[in-house]
Amino acid sequence: MVKKTMRIMMLFCAVTFTGTGLAEGDAYKDIHAVLNDYTQGTYLGDRALLESVFHPSAVMNGYLGKQLMISKPAQFIADVVKMEIHKAKTPYSYQVTSISIDGKVASVVLTEAGFPGNMAFTNYFHLIDDGHGWKIISKTFIGKADAS
Repeated sequence: MVKKTMRIMMLFCAVTFTGTGLAEGDAYKDIHAVLNDYTQGTYLGDRALLESVFHPSAVMNGYLGKQLMISKPAQFIADVVKMEIHKAKTPYSYQVTSISIDGKVASVVLTEAGFPGNMAFTNYFHLIDDGHGWKIISKTFIGKADAS
């Protein structure tokens, strides 16, 4: 049921695609797979799935409200595992608003809502294909109370 719900949510994503050539079709597919694993891992609190989407050298920085956070993805993953978002009363949702690919680097904007405390996030991802597949190399985010 969860996979079906996540797939249905993915269908409603409004996405702007930019790129440098037709060969990037596979890259879009592969990047969407990373984003699907990221959102599914976040929703389910799946440590292994989340760890699989980040490059070993990844960084993660941003604001949670007014608090600046500069760290590696490990702290985010530990926090998400504890949150159990899939058990929250507010439904988790996400939207990919842009994907831009230039060769073996990509930039993605993904918004999320439905976190405990009525938090919503705008995430700015940079991905890299290091020859072993696409991974998130950096995530910059802003988290704030959802006004909707």
